[in-house]
This record gives sequence, structure tokens and C-alpha cells, in this order.
Amino acid sequence: MSHQPIEDTQVFNCFVGVAQQGWDLVQPWNHFAKSTIARQLVRALDSIGANLVEGDGRYGTADSIHFFVIARASARESRYWIGVAESRNLIPVEQARSLVAQLDTVYGCLTH
Repeated sequence: MSHQPIEDTQVFNCFVGVAQQGWDLVQPWNHFAKSTIARQLVRALDSIGANLVEGDGRYGTADSIHFFVIARASARESRYWIGVAESRNLIPVEQARSLVAQLDTVYGCLTH
């Protein structure tokens, strides 16, 4: 059985897409919003893909799973920061729901 790099999977590319949307979303925010919420949101979104790649690069199964669990936790954290951004009127409700729906769809792949 050959190994397919995580970067070649649909799951990984969906998370990368959401992370890019998050990056684009925070660009027009004011300095205070960027230095508080945007920094946390972008860090959490980017952490998903980074931990998937790191887990995929590990040789032991237990070590790989450890990083996949961190990626899953970062996906949950991202949902939190999207909710904060929405509640503080930094992003519209529809946009927040769309991002959360995308995360939830892909997140489901990490929980099975």
C-alpha cells in the first residue's frame, strides 16, 4: 500500500481553503481587531493544516495520531474565534455560518 501525502487529500485542501478565507477575511479589520481576534483566528486555522502535515510526516502511528488530535482541536478553536468575530460584528452572520459549515464538514472527517 503506497502512502498518499496529506497535502494531496481533499480534507487537507479544504482546511487550507478555509484558512485562506480566514486570512482574506481579517485583512480589512482595524488594528485592535487584528491584534486580538484576527491573530488568534488565523493562528488556529493555520494550525490545522500544519498539524496535519506534521502528523503525516511522523513514522509512528501514535505520534501521527497525536498531531491529528491537535489539528482537530485547532478546528474546534477556529469555530470559537469565528463565533467571537461574528458576535463582535467583525463578520456577517452568513459568512460566519458558511465558514463554520465548511469546518464542520471537514472536521467530521477527522473524528471518524
